[in-house]
Amino acid sequence: MIPQKIVREIEDIIQALRTEFGDNFLSLILYGSWAKGKARKDSDIDLLAIFKGVDKNVIK
Repeated sequence: MIPQKIVREIEDIIQALRTEFGDNFLSLILYGSWAKGKARKDSDIDLLAIFKGVDKNVIK
């Protein structure tokens, strides 16, 4: 189970992406140790953002 603190952080990221990219933001995928239920205290959070289309000037 993913701790509420992590869930809230991911929800904040989703909201920020929706605000910035609107309908071009499609999904945020959690993968890695957190998704597998094998995260440790020092594990990072692996996320993959999916977009419909993004202006090339936005990509950095």
